[in-house]
Amino acid sequence: MRPANRTFFATTLAIAMHLTGALGNLLGMEELFAKLTPFNLLVMFGLLLWTLPEKSSKVAVFIVIASLTGFFCEMIGVQTGALFGSYHYSNILGWKINDVPLLISINWFIVIYGSGMLASQIRQWIAIHIPFPGKAIYSKWFGLSLVIDGAIIATVFDWIMEPAAVNLGFWSWEGGQIPLLNYISWFLISLFLLAVFALMKMKPHAFASNLLLIQAAFFLVLR
Repeated sequence: MRPANRTFFATTLAIAMHLTGALGNLLGMEELFAKLTPFNLLVMFGLLLWTLPEKSSKVAVFIVIASLTGFFCEMIGVQTGALFGSYHYSNILGWKINDVPLLISINWFIVIYGSGMLASQIRQWIAIHIPFPGKAIYSKWFGLSLVIDGAIIATVFDWIMEPAAVNLGFWSWEGGQIPLLNYISWFLISLFLLAVFALMKMKPHAFASNLLLIQAAFFLVLR
């Protein structure tokens, strides 16, 4: 199957699955669709791998770095409350190590990778359409913009996701309030991971951007 066809098929399937999930939750079938969350996350991860524009060690290395970094930060967060605030995970996301679901590592990769790809598309659009002399000025911080813009996108995504995830019972915050520290830490951790992403100079991956937008729409509906 041609890459464009894979992207179209994967995007269509992702829209269908998230639309079904949103409707199911809105119609009062939260418990059923909560049980399907790990399956959905694994399918999305599989679609990301299937639509990869390049099967290289760079992608594999970034998957490992993003997943492990996110997972260990979550362990520090859950055990100490120092990174994100005081919170704990339910059993919806499946097996845990030190009270952190293993699947959350995949979620970190999906969000960071998708944010990097979306930021890359945005900066390419700006580079093409920005007039002179602005183009010359923009070119001086072109590389840095991928890291900063990507971290902003990832943090905004988390801001959209958090209330919906709490409502769905994925995790809960002490006192019922999402602390500002959570978003500050998300931004800083995302900066580091997107710096790694930028250094690896991976090929554009349309489905990764599409998936991030689909997931953002899903959580926005359920906020």
